[in-house]
Amino acid sequence: MGAKARSAEAMRAESRLSLGDTTLAAPFSGVVVARLIERGGTVGPNTPAFTIADLSRVKVGFYVPDTALVNLRTGSPVRVTVEALGGKAFDGAVQSLAPRAEAATRGFRVEALVANPLAELRAGMVAAVAPARPAVQPKVAVPMSALLREGTAEFAVLVFENGAVCRRRVTLGRAQGSLVAVESGLRVGERLVREGLATLAEGDAVQVIE
Repeated sequence: MGAKARSAEAMRAESRLSLGDTTLAAPFSGVVVARLIERGGTVGPNTPAFTIADLSRVKVGFYVPDTALVNLRTGSPVRVTVEALGGKAFDGAVQSLAPRAEAATRGFRVEALVANPLAELRAGMVAAVAPARPAVQPKVAVPMSALLREGTAEFAVLVFENGAVCRRRVTLGRAQGSLVAVESGLRVGERLVREGLATLAEGDAVQVIE
């Protein structure tokens, strides 16, 4: 290969390398929210070309007074409602809480991350934010005749487990009539002894007759 041919080959390789540098690859999947260059314009290294946003999760910022701040923690669940989307609600979690209040409003800035799988939430939207209410657990109520007193202020019940009697300590709630609510210690659907408690002891084998 002659000198001219080698020179042409080197120039072609350099051109291919330069052409490869004209391709921009985003560091993550997202949506272009701003174009900072014009078609045909000349740009140099480190020149910003586009602004890309990952909309699969969005950050929602809001302000709360000190009386509400004390009830929030990093990770606290929140519910975000957007009127522009027909009042649709989105679930999120607190990501950060400002260490000090804004001087003008005396409010503390809170930021939450909200799942946005369909990219419905957009930058600049107005939303209402409220603490997410935990799921209401069904209450268990038992007859007062099924309670065993333990000490001065503690109670237990006898439940059926694997064909035997098991003594279970419970925490009681409010009473209504002959029933009393069980706050903890007993699950919905468990079977318990209602009569003849004095004749049974923990571990006694029993047979439930339907």
